[in-house]
Amino acid sequence: MAVQKLSDKRHKKMLRRNLEGLLSKIYKYGNLRGVELGLYVNYIEKDEFVSYETGGFCREEVEEKKSHSNARNYTPEDKRLLQLMEKMNSIGKGEKEIRRDGGSGRRIEAFPEFPDFQLTLFIS
Repeated sequence: MAVQKLSDKRHKKMLRRNLEGLLSKIYKYGNLRGVELGLYVNYIEKDEFVSYETGGFCREEVEEKKSHSNARNYTPEDKRLLQLMEKMNSIGKGEKEIRRDGGSGRRIEAFPEFPDFQLTLFIS
């Protein structure tokens, strides 16, 4: 998929919407019994940092937990994560679903590329 140049306004809107979606999902996941988590997003271009941690989340234990034999640690290059993204992107491709974009009358055929940011999610 070709990377499109986005206007600054559109780029900021995508960042805001993606963050809102992440925070919504992480809030719901953090409310599940037995789940403690932390989310850290470093916006490199804007020199901003966003974090979310549930009450029982302990950053000091993260490295220990990451090295545990039952830990699932992902990186952007992780084959399991890439396969999941390919699977998610292929859903509905056979039908070539076309959706309206926010009532503007513009049609989009694919989800736009995510902006560059660093994301760290810790679940204990």
